[in-house]
Amino acid sequence: MCRCDDRSVATLILESDEKISFSEESIANNAWADSIYHSYSAMVNAAKALLLQQSVQCNTQTGILKDFDTHFTEKGLYTESDSFKNLVLQINQTEPSEAFAISYLQQAKDFIAFARQFREQAVLEVKEAS
Repeated sequence: MCRCDDRSVATLILESDEKISFSEESIANNAWADSIYHSYSAMVNAAKALLLQQSVQCNTQTGILKDFDTHFTEKGLYTESDSFKNLVLQINQTEPSEAFAISYLQQAKDFIAFARQFREQAVLEVKEAS
């Protein structure tokens, strides 16, 4: 399954973790909009990592959201939401608030946990096949 440079995938997931830290810091500083943006960026980054792992080239945030639904959600690989795009784009339908920032951050953490687990499973499958 792992068809690309695994270092790139690992780096993107680590960058997602960093964005989660920024989101948590923003919540601690009552900067709801900043927190929400960092959570959004973390999810998009992690989705890009998984797409690259599947050899799906993606260059835009909109493309990443669409491609993730096509290659993961619609194929039953990601089942936490009926549409990853809709999950991520809540950012456009909700006013920045403490409650939304906290909820969105948790959704981002859950997605990154999924991404990490999916990546680790793919790496394990490659090792077992070798």
